[in-house]
Amino acid sequence: MNLRVEQRALAQSDQENVVVLGPTPADPTFSDTSTEGAYKILGVRPGLTISVFDMIVGANFIGRFATESCVAIDFLFEASGQGWLLDRDADQKLSSIPYRPGRIYIMVAPAGAIGIYDVPVGSRFKGMDIRVDTALWQKLGAGDVVANLDEHHALHMASSSDIWVGVLPVPPDLLTVARALFDSAMVESDDLAIEARALDIINASITAMRRT
Repeated sequence: MNLRVEQRALAQSDQENVVVLGPTPADPTFSDTSTEGAYKILGVRPGLTISVFDMIVGANFIGRFATESCVAIDFLFEASGQGWLLDRDADQKLSSIPYRPGRIYIMVAPAGAIGIYDVPVGSRFKGMDIRVDTALWQKLGAGDVVANLDEHHALHMASSSDIWVGVLPVPPDLLTVARALFDSAMVESDDLAIEARALDIINASITAMRRT
């Protein structure tokens, strides 16, 4: 595997070990492929992680993903392929989620989620993933947002009985913040700025979910 993997806590983070809330390159699904590039997982604080990735997808990049109870906010700068949510009991595909650049994907999974993904060989997959566990999400005062999500929400893209996925175009000002966060995380510069930008993105996502 030529995928460079790093996992660390930010300098100001009050944690010794990063608890990964979502997919990780340590999973055999990643290590068994010929995917190249970089994948970093940063522990911002307990209950908040950032992953940044820039990969050229190799063969056999088809597999399952699992996440802990969380809200995931994803920016895709370059992407193709798609993913599917899975029914926990029947292990059947429920909803298709196409991966497209220039969008924010928000997944709300109070009980966690499982799914599968399929990304074309040779394609570039570049983006970032911010994950907030449900306890921290409540502390941020956004519990009401989750309570009001359903298939009638303006941002709704896919859902099951216990998972909701919404998508929206990235506003120019937020894209600037996302690119700055991605660049800082990739070169390990200014941990305080990384955290501040992540919180800006979380706040903007909460506002967008509440507004519509």
